[in-house]
Amino acid sequence: MRSWKYLAGLSAVMVLTGCGEGSVPEQAGSTIGGTVVDFASGLGKGVDEKMLVELELESSVAEYGLAITVGKNRDLGSGRTAVYVVTEKPFTGAMLVKALDASGNEIGRATSSVTLKQDDAAYVDLLFPPQMDSNLVRKYRVSVRLPAEGEVIPPPASTEEAADNTPV
Repeated sequence: MRSWKYLAGLSAVMVLTGCGEGSVPEQAGSTIGGTVVDFASGLGKGVDEKMLVELELESSVAEYGLAITVGKNRDLGSGRTAVYVVTEKPFTGAMLVKALDASGNEIGRATSSVTLKQDDAAYVDLLFPPQMDSNLVRKYRVSVRLPAEGEVIPPPASTEEAADNTPV
């Protein structure tokens, strides 16, 4: 019985490897390794797609020469989101992102300073309040604005500041 299992396993490895170059163990390892890599790649792709968020851009984004190409949750359930911003011309201002539920109601907001040079791009990190249930968010509405005269736009909040409810 034991030799039957061994023979079946060896036959399976030989079928998987075919008649390629290299020894049978090398081919078997390559075939099995390739399957593991394919599985991991597929799993990674699924996770990446799950992290993507729907964005609604207000007209102010284009008016200031900005484009936002992707938005992603940084850690599921953490309230941390990042958007990738591309600019044609220099921009220094604030990005305001509102989290909206399925009914379109605002359930959270985050503000971050943005400073980009001409023909520049960067991820902008946003931290929503810890009280916000990120599982309820269906999309994020993004707007930008220039600072008012004398206004200092704070940098993105750290996780500790948001947890302590420190004003940003």
